[in-house]
Amino acid sequence: MASLTLTVDTKDWEQRLALLGKRAPVALARALNRTGASERTAMGRAVSKDMGLKVSVAREAIKVERATAASLAVRVVARGKRLPLIDFKARGPEPSRGRGRGVSYVMQGQRKRLDHAFIATVGAGHRGVFVRTGPRRLPIKQLFGVSIAKSFENQIDAGVARRKEVLLTQVEHEIEFELSRLRGGT
Repeated sequence: MASLTLTVDTKDWEQRLALLGKRAPVALARALNRTGASERTAMGRAVSKDMGLKVSVAREAIKVERATAASLAVRVVARGKRLPLIDFKARGPEPSRGRGRGVSYVMQGQRKRLDHAFIATVGAGHRGVFVRTGPRRLPIKQLFGVSIAKSFENQIDAGVARRKEVLLTQVEHEIEFELSRLRGGT
């Protein structure tokens, strides 16, 4: 799993953070959590573009481990198993009944084709891309693409860029918000 560190110069904020007292860690945690959510969105878009998936599928596998006032650290991580090939815009005759030219799918921006694969609905409505593993009709094996976690590692730069873009403005905003509450503004 990839790990990222971002160092921030806090000299400009030290005086204002001292004014906040106990509320300073709360403000910083909120800023980190908002930054993490923004980074998750950017990573979801980058991963979906790389893999040729819907953004919602990619975002579902990316989680944000939130910061608290006691622990000022936020982590954006991707977990998950390999995705079924049907999720990669697979298409072909269904049911194939021995005709057709296999199944095509999109991965990393390119449409590829598996000649002997077929799309079928098995069991309790499970739809997938399968190939036969023996000379007879059964057994069959479902085919899978890469995992979102693997693509996530390749797209780290998109998350780092979004974090750098958002973090400083979020910290500034949350400090000002807490100061306005202390002054009796809200």
